Amino acid sequence: MPFLFFSLVLAGALLSEQAGTLRAPGAEAVLGIPQVTRISGRVVEDGTNAPLSGVSVTVIAMQRGPVVSAPIGPAPQTVTAEDGRYMFDGLPPGRYRIDAQKAGFASPLADPLAFRTFEVAAGQTLAGVNFSLPKAAVIAGQILDPSSGEPLANATVMAMRRLGTARAPVLYSPQGPRLMPAGQSAQTNDLGEFRIFGLAPGEYFVASSPRLTGAKASAAPGAAPVMTFYPGTTDASTAQPVIVAAGQVATGVVFRILNAQTYQVSGTVVDAKGAPVAGATVMLRNDPRTSSFGPMPAASGRSDARGHFVIGGITPGSYMAMASVPIRTGILRPVLDPNSSFTITDANVDGVQVVVKLPQ
Repeated sequence: MPFLFFSLVLAGALLSEQAGTLRAPGAEAVLGIPQVTRISGRVVEDGTNAPLSGVSVTVIAMQRGPVVSAPIGPAPQTVTAEDGRYMFDGLPPGRYRIDAQKAGFASPLADPLAFRTFEVAAGQTLAGVNFSLPKAAVIAGQILDPSSGEPLANATVMAMRRLGTARAPVLYSPQGPRLMPAGQSAQTNDLGEFRIFGLAPGEYFVASSPRLTGAKASAAPGAAPVMTFYPGTTDASTAQPVIVAAGQVATGVVFRILNAQTYQVSGTVVDAKGAPVAGATVMLRNDPRTSSFGPMPAASGRSDARGHFVIGGITPGSYMAMASVPIRTGILRPVLDPNSSFTITDANVDGVQVVVKLPQ
């Protein structure tokens, strides 16, 4: 189906519920003077344990609760020294994940199965947050047009990893493999060629869509190109995996995007009292209880003055809706509403209601 590719930040937020959280030893402020909150560690090359210098290390704060009220700004960043060591001083207490990037190596956030979170309180020091970066793998190939079979330019291509291992247990019991986007998406050039780089070694399912964003409210029902897996199937259970080792370049991944019938979804956004909410961003996601892709974004739209929304270009399947609205103290964090679930089979769906729980 047409789909929005997850940013790594969103993927990390989803998987953080499954990842382990490390807590630092306690340390109280002395005489009311706040102590420094610190995270430090070392980055080495996987397999050799050689220190990696010049690695860009970033700490990413993980928000909690329904409202994001933290100031918007760049995440703290530093660069590893010759011995591969880094340190962040004066961090606000909270929960973090850490990214480490260096050309030619796979970032910790490139592998959704390897996400870790770290929690520090005021005055605490968390040392030994070390990372072992493997040489990055590459998957390259070509995407073909669904109608003509000619090379397709500007198609989005994503490598996806299978969830459900001991390190990332499945939260539900859907049919087929549970998949999560990994690494950064690629875009085909004028020859339909793509190159997905910076991948951690492992097994991947390659998927492509001609759209860079999900279906919008203006998209009308009808036949449309949909998310297609290598070697040319819309069914994730019949997709062929591509296995890459550290530093390997896998080529020859060539397949044609498929067409499918799409439909329209409409409904209203309301608050807890049932009053319509205007200007809300509505997002449709695969129902994680039944979908092979977890809660992946499928499409988006916006509610009008009556709280009404219409989103087109949706392929058959089971979905949930979520909505968010700007508020004075920040942005209301969207939450999947199980009561907004619906299934598209062979007709448009009307009357979907999405509840936005505004802060009191």
